[in-house]
Amino acid sequence: VEIALNRGHVDLLILAILVFQRLCDAGNADLVLTQLSQWIGDRNANPSLRKAAALIFLEAVRLPLVVGDGHLIDSAVDVFLVGLSDRKLANSGVIRSAMLEKLKGWAEESFGDPEKQAAVETLFTLLHIRAETPRDKERIVFHLQRWNRRDDRFAQIARGLVQS
Repeated sequence: VEIALNRGHVDLLILAILVFQRLCDAGNADLVLTQLSQWIGDRNANPSLRKAAALIFLEAVRLPLVVGDGHLIDSAVDVFLVGLSDRKLANSGVIRSAMLEKLKGWAEESFGDPEKQAAVETLFTLLHIRAETPRDKERIVFHLQRWNRRDDRFAQIARGLVQS
């Protein structure tokens, strides 16, 4: 998979997404997140590999997989942080926008389910605490406030960030 992704083959990217989805569905989300986090976080890796890993994460890793598992939430935070703030990866805007949409989608999915909501609140809190720069922290709060204007259920997550 790594060789194919390094070469930027789109058809193999689609196949990799399906493979990683199956691995997650089979209970191997920890393995998947560890590998994707490693590929995305390696700033010296081929940019095609890093972007492909981010895209695989966006498509293969779903909220129910990380609920109730602090280690998986922590790994997801690592991936989100790189996708939102790494200048080489996020500068195109596509990866950053997709990561923000994934975060928003997970938050919306969590509303009404206390276990999912607790996982999402933890995720946002860790993102805010571990953001590399004040600008990255502000970006997270800004998007929460923007989403809250359309749906006030985001207010609880935003309040949690202000308190942290």
